[in-house]
Amino acid sequence: MVVSLAVRGQQKDSLAAVTITGRKPLIERRLDKTVINIGQRLSASGETVLEALRGLPGVQVSAEGAISLAGRAGVQVYLDGKPTYLSTEDLAALLNGMSSATVLRIEIMTNPPARYGVTGTAGIINIVRKKNSAAGFNGNVNGALVDGYFPRYNGGVNGSYKNERVNLSFGDTYNYSRTIFGRGLTSDILSNEQVSDSRNVSWRRTDRTSAGIDWYLSSKTTMSLSGEAGFGVSKGELRSVLDRKGGIVNHEDFVSRDRDRPYNYMSTLQWSQQLDGKGSSLTVDLDHSAFVNGLVQVNQGMVYDGAGHLIGDDNSVDSLWRHLQIYSAQADYVRPVGGGRLEAGWKSSKVAVDVQDTATIERVDALYGQLSRSVGRLELQGGLRAERWKMGRRYFQLFPTLFAGYRVDSSNTVLLRFGRRTEKPDYSEMIPLRRPLTATLYFQGNPYLRPQLDWHGELGWSWKNQLSVTVGADDDHDYMRTLPFPDSGGATITRRPVNLDARSWNVDIAYSGRVTKWWMVDNTISVYSTIFSEGGMVSADWTMSNSLRLDDRWSAEAGGEYESKRKFVGSEFGAYWLVNLAVRRSVFDGRGSVTLAAHNIFQSEGFYSTDRYAGLYQLTEARYYTRFVSVGVSYRWGRGKLTRSAARSSSEEERGRAGN
Repeated sequence: MVVSLAVRGQQKDSLAAVTITGRKPLIERRLDKTVINIGQRLSASGETVLEALRGLPGVQVSAEGAISLAGRAGVQVYLDGKPTYLSTEDLAALLNGMSSATVLRIEIMTNPPARYGVTGTAGIINIVRKKNSAAGFNGNVNGALVDGYFPRYNGGVNGSYKNERVNLSFGDTYNYSRTIFGRGLTSDILSNEQVSDSRNVSWRRTDRTSAGIDWYLSSKTTMSLSGEAGFGVSKGELRSVLDRKGGIVNHEDFVSRDRDRPYNYMSTLQWSQQLDGKGSSLTVDLDHSAFVNGLVQVNQGMVYDGAGHLIGDDNSVDSLWRHLQIYSAQADYVRPVGGGRLEAGWKSSKVAVDVQDTATIERVDALYGQLSRSVGRLELQGGLRAERWKMGRRYFQLFPTLFAGYRVDSSNTVLLRFGRRTEKPDYSEMIPLRRPLTATLYFQGNPYLRPQLDWHGELGWSWKNQLSVTVGADDDHDYMRTLPFPDSGGATITRRPVNLDARSWNVDIAYSGRVTKWWMVDNTISVYSTIFSEGGMVSADWTMSNSLRLDDRWSAEAGGEYESKRKFVGSEFGAYWLVNLAVRRSVFDGRGSVTLAAHNIFQSEGFYSTDRYAGLYQLTEARYYTRFVSVGVSYRWGRGKLTRSAARSSSEEERGRAGN
């Protein structure tokens, strides 16, 4: 962190620059969120954003890229304060195409205030990319080479030019990756036993280009136009070997190959008006986005009898075409009121979804109001958001939020958070299209899936902003989860999203402090449980980081995480742990850096899982290959670090629920 102060001399009309250099902590805990300054985490060098999320306090990421907080699904991921609301696989693809070198900080909000959208029952993870408003020409270039099971690389360049009338920004990031995942299955489907082993290799190349312009029409008026487009190619190959006990069919070889060329763009026009000199403002923006996927999947199965003779084959070609168009408008008003702040806003959107020639329209209208105020040692914030949603069925819901913080003394603070949120189904989850995932596993959408509603409450205590204890509880209605169901005949399984009722609780203990002037520690322990009618399990997650500042140029880091066994409905997941190491050297007078990082150095991340549900028993042995060593370089020029257009998008909450 660098702060520059300009001091005017008493005798001469000149400025003397004074630079104060300090280091931000890795983790900051605030009233309504936890902030992770990811740039201070050396082991993030060479990682994608999805990989960096895995090392955050209380965050879990599954093999398929599903993100959860304290064991709870339903996390809404934001980019620069704007909701993405992508489907699981599409969000994983987006975050895997972004380098963590472009990220400034990550904010975790388990109970977001009313000005945020109400989607995401487990909370919000806001990924804030690097930006700066310094005048002149500024920029940043970064790149990383990664050597693991397969080599990969990523890089990017971002820049801006700003004067008194205009602010121009541009950027481009490129990511190439190749990953491998193994899975062994032992299944008993309605008393039919079978054993399979699969190997999935995926290859992805992505390129994202962005540009923006801000016109300063007057000292109180700014108009912004921004756009971002993403292109890419992804390929995958799944090879699976299946053996059945008993019956005529004894052995099957299954190969599935897929190829996709996803394309998307996002454009936003924004008008920002300062209404007076006291802080009142009005912001209006219009947005249009489009996402297109053209996945082609080729499947081939060879079936053999008990003697090893070929008795048949099954070949198919599936075209999984998806198209999403979004139109949105939003207005936000801010006004100081007494010793507090009043915020109010409106949003309307129309989403046209076409999945496999099955078209549907979604309409969302929302109003919100929020008031915050401090009275002595007490800080209060209350809000209410009303939302009407129409997609075949109609819903109208009210979503209140309440925050209270009381400063007992200079060291101790007590916090209270309470609110109601919802989780809407992904568009693809409501389309009853059945498609193969492996030789015996399929996925099919549920057109009767209902939105999930959740009441969430937290009570917390913090000491000197170093030690904190938080106790939370949730009551979920129509909890959404995808479960496996055996098909008729007992030879295959179909996974379908369904609605359930659930309750959950969590206890988080976190400490962040300085052991010596050169040694910082950050530890977070989360104990949690989600309880269904089938019961639940108490689980724990421990995230640890040690930051060492060796001298003005050299720094190092040692960290890791541990995740205990956990259970959701009839699925139980085994424990795993991993350790990361990194060292960084500052170069070019602090404008550049070179980082050497080792991730999961003991290759310890594989684990097992079991499914017991509706006559099905299945044991899964998952084999991850996430150990890698990376070399990352970064260099910035100009007066600032990086700049991006301040324009936001009003429609990203709806993007991608058909997949993008």
